[in-house]
Amino acid sequence: MAIFSLDSLLASAILLSMLLLTSSMAGAFIETQKAKSAQHERSTLAISLSQALVKNRNEKNPLLGAAYYNPEKKRVEANVVDEKLLTLLEKIAPTKFGEYEASVAYVRLLWDAAPKTTPKKCTIVERFVLVKGFSEKKALIGVGVCEGQLFT
Repeated sequence: MAIFSLDSLLASAILLSMLLLTSSMAGAFIETQKAKSAQHERSTLAISLSQALVKNRNEKNPLLGAAYYNPEKKRVEANVVDEKLLTLLEKIAPTKFGEYEASVAYVRLLWDAAPKTTPKKCTIVERFVLVKGFSEKKALIGVGVCEGQLFT
């Protein structure tokens, strides 16, 4: 009878250790999926805002659209940004989108130095655009989305 109780004790210990190992692995998996989900949400918002920025025109809030209006064609030109609205964009405070804040992180000409590194909970999406003002120039616009407070 003593052998049976020792066998059942050993089997129970193995079973409990396997359950503990499985639950800790499941917890770690859930945490990584939460982090990936938050990153995906930030990326999706940044991509959507960068699309809106270069394909729409909104003179009150250029973050939602800064495309160049061509009076000859009577429409906005996609991927061509108005220099006047671009200068306004750099002065606008970050905009809240639920738990995220968004802003244009930088606008730089293609030969300028690369921007600063981004904080851990921020995502920056870059777009190549033409900037129309007095002259046409190629530039790179980075739209940043951060959790909580925006990058500095």
